[in-house]
Amino acid sequence: MACSKWEETGLLYSSNELDDVDARQFQDHLCSCSECKAEYELYKKECSLFYNIQILSETPSEKVDKEILRVCSNPRKQVTSFGILSVFLKKTAVSVTFFVVGFLVIGYFAMNIQNVQKAKQNIVADKINDSTAQVPLQSAQNVVDSASTPQDSNQYFSKTRGNLNLNGVYPIDLKSK
Repeated sequence: MACSKWEETGLLYSSNELDDVDARQFQDHLCSCSECKAEYELYKKECSLFYNIQILSETPSEKVDKEILRVCSNPRKQVTSFGILSVFLKKTAVSVTFFVVGFLVIGYFAMNIQNVQKAKQNIVADKINDSTAQVPLQSAQNVVDSASTPQDSNQYFSKTRGNLNLNGVYPIDLKSK
């Protein structure tokens, strides 16, 4: 069918559900469109064959009546959902999911904090080893202090921002003492 007017407004027109303006417009369309006119006539014919007083006033057979009564009088109801159990399961699943995600995030941060602390210890140990080899009388505390707070900030700018030879970025306290 090339014309789509029947699908859009034909059935509404047939059941008198269109307002006056739309009904007049569809009547004008029926006069000019043979496809919609044929569909309208076929619909009216089917309605008169199947929806008439004689057919609609017939009573169903006793067998059909008994089957309807049997189905309707069955005291067992069909279960369509689990009711409170399904709500409980959904809430539990959401809570457990949040707990697991939170646990994973905290574990991730804790692991990274440990890695940063180990890297800081390695850097300090390397500084101590380098400085003790050069000046054996210098104490380890002076090396730690000199590694964490440079005397000239412009000269040691890259040293206060982390070691580029290591993997990752390590947070460094940039406050001057």
